[in-house]
Order: sequence, then structure tokens, then C-alpha cells
Amino acid sequence: ATGLLARRLGAGALTAAGLMAVCVIHVRQSPVAGADVPMALLFVLALWAAARLESTDDVRHYLLAGVLIGLAAALKYQGALVAVAVPVVHLTCRRSLVDVRLATAAAGATAVFLLTTPGVLLDSATFTSGFAELWQHVSPGTVAATPGWWRHLSLSLWTAYGPAGLALCLAGLALAVQRRRPGELGVAAAFLLYFVVIGSAKLTYVRYALPLTPLAAVFITIACRRCGRWAPLAALAVLVPSLYGSTRIADLRWRPDTRVQAAGWMATHVP
Repeated sequence: ATGLLARRLGAGALTAAGLMAVCVIHVRQSPVAGADVPMALLFVLALWAAARLESTDDVRHYLLAGVLIGLAAALKYQGALVAVAVPVVHLTCRRSLVDVRLATAAAGATAVFLLTTPGVLLDSATFTSGFAELWQHVSPGTVAATPGWWRHLSLSLWTAYGPAGLALCLAGLALAVQRRRPGELGVAAAFLLYFVVIGSAKLTYVRYALPLTPLAAVFITIACRRCGRWAPLAALAVLVPSLYGSTRIADLRWRPDTRVQAAGWMATHVP
């Protein structure tokens, strides 16, 4: 999916997919039975559908983008933030704000979200109170003393692709904003909005940044393309450390959990 998005934006599909394959925090998180990784997948697919709107104005493609947005939001509520890409691409293509196609995308997203999350309607009182409790739990937080934006830059994205990857990601993001191509602007808007929202919370688990890492891979690829003949070296500077980190994570996963080892030792040696 990351490769498809990169290809849609005219970047290197294989490079972006390769970066995603060795992304340390995804290799760490993907075997875990949780909603974060599937939501990240749908987040990327929704962006791919939104980026396609640059080259087509068919209402069916708007509907597809809306359906994928609704599924991303249903898996995890912050997946709804990807919706910003559709109006950004639409408007930068100089299409009207009052447009049945935008309404179709919004209707598709809403319908799919409600069909896959029926409790929102069937028990709206519980949903409202539960969502309020969830927001209250995330906002005050107790985990991080440093600002969430800095923590996700210095920990989440740094861990995902290393210092070279983070630098190239920010450079690629700046290039995407500067060039003002509709598809790239849509991806940049989704990246920035999601980063601002998760960074505003004081609960800053690394898994919250999972949807940012495939977008970072795309921005890294965009930046590498501007390096000319040095592009392969720039890509390797990100790929090699990420591959090493991912290999170490995979190696640890093959071994018994240290908590299991500790429990076994205690059962044998502690009366």
C-alpha cells in the first residue's frame, strides 16, 4: 500500500515499500493483536484513494475514498483524520467547495463508519460518555513529561527510520508543501494534522505514530529523488540501520519473553 501511494505521487514505489518493510516500530507492532496496524493500513489506502482524485474527477473515486476513510475511523477513531486529504486535493485541483462529489465522499465515510460501528447509533448515550472518558484519559495523561510533538519526533519517527530517515522525511515533507501538487499536498495535510493531534495528547505511546511511518517513507523517497546521483546512498543510509533494528526486534521475538524466563527462574530458585 505504501508503494502504491508513492507510485501515485510519482515517487519510487519500491524504495518506499522497502522502507516500510524494515520500519522498526511496525516490525515491533505488527504481530500484536491490536487495532493500530490495520488502521494504519486503511489510513494509507484512504490517502492513495484521495491522491487519485488529482487525476480523476469521477464521483466513484470520491466514494471509494469515503468508504476507506469510514473503515479507518471505525477501526480507531483517529483514523478519521485522514479525511482532510480529500478536500485538500479537491480544492487544490481548483474544484468547487460546493460539490456533490465532496458530499458523496462525506456520505460514504459516514455510512460505512455507522454500519461498522453501529453502537454509535444503537447506544448513543454509552458511546458519548465512553468517548468523553477516552478523551479525558488521553488529554491529561501521565506518561510523558516532554511535549508529545517532540516525543514523537525524537522517539517514534527517530526509532522508525533513524536520524537520516527523520531528516529526509522532514525534507520531503517540505518539498511536498513547496511544490503544491494536489496529491502530495493531501498526504502532507494528513501527516501534519495527525501529527498535531497525537502530539497534543500527553499519552505518547509509540504505536500512536504508526500511521505516520508509511507517509514518512513516501516523503523520504521524495527527498531521495532530489539527491540526484546520491539518491541510492541516501536511501541506503535509511534502509541499513532500519534493517538492523528490525532484525534485532525479530530476533528477540524468537526467544522466550524475558518475563517468562524470570518466572521460570523464580519457580526454580525462590522457595
